[in-house]
Amino acid sequence: MTDVTEHQSDGVPVRVPVILGDGRYRALLTPTGSGTAVFDDYLLTGWADDPCLDEHGLALVIRALDGGRPWSACGTPMAVSRRVTVVPDGVQLDSAEGALEARVTVRVFDCAEQRTLRLRNRGTTPLVLEVTAVCDVVLNPPDAQEGHPAFSKLFVQTAWDAQHQGLVALRRLRQNGEQHPALALCLQGAPIVSYETDRARWLGRGRSAAQAQGLWAALSNTTGSVLDPVLALRVRISLPAQGEAVLVATLGAADTRADLSAALRAEGPIASARGGRGYPAAGTAGADHGDACGARRCRRGCAGVHRGGRRVRDASRQWVR
Repeated sequence: MTDVTEHQSDGVPVRVPVILGDGRYRALLTPTGSGTAVFDDYLLTGWADDPCLDEHGLALVIRALDGGRPWSACGTPMAVSRRVTVVPDGVQLDSAEGALEARVTVRVFDCAEQRTLRLRNRGTTPLVLEVTAVCDVVLNPPDAQEGHPAFSKLFVQTAWDAQHQGLVALRRLRQNGEQHPALALCLQGAPIVSYETDRARWLGRGRSAAQAQGLWAALSNTTGSVLDPVLALRVRISLPAQGEAVLVATLGAADTRADLSAALRAEGPIASARGGRGYPAAGTAGADHGDACGARRCRRGCAGVHRGGRRVRDASRQWVR
């Protein structure tokens, strides 16, 4: 495991879950760099409030084509350690593998989350890298997802969006009046070489997220009505000795697919970080619960935010929304 203590940052180390965003879109990051995303009262990506299942959130996975092992700069912890800090415009994650250094800056705008990956090759030989942005898909209220997660996955459709060079996920409506957000993932900075939306193909048989078959194997470019959805985009870049490269992954949500274009532009003010689960954000010691939360429908439990969209029970044992 690579030690990243030499990476310097002016930010404050993250020791409790941090929330980015106080509008419709909110992202939660844990001290290890995993997390989830919420749009209104809907979970966009998977979440389990269990440190033993620390494998959720949008991941950026890097693999050198000379036989190197895959490692993640954010999302599912994989192979390397990270330094996670709160900076003025978001959250920063620093990691390294050998001579390759990675810095991810996470920012949240009105309806999108943007992760900027900066790679630096400090070695004396060039590198050819594959970078994969991947997240699982929920698009459902937390109680519906928890009640029957396998059934919930059956109604998600995926598609390739040629205009934005990204993937789109939609939930098929099962009854009149039902409404679910649309989700899109884009990876900019290099041409997309392949993609995947079938989680069974991505993971492989009996594998965890940190050992997914898709980390090494070619992606199938599958879209449609998959039984278990995932969004995965892959690019390939050449990094010369002492060279740098920048990639930008954007996860956007909107009420309809037609509205995703505006979300993916990731415009507007950048949200500042706040502490999760009633804790003040790093560097804001002494802030009270209201200062740290900012949730629109908070009744001290701050459900939907403090647990990444997962509702919790208040003192009366009723679901807090």
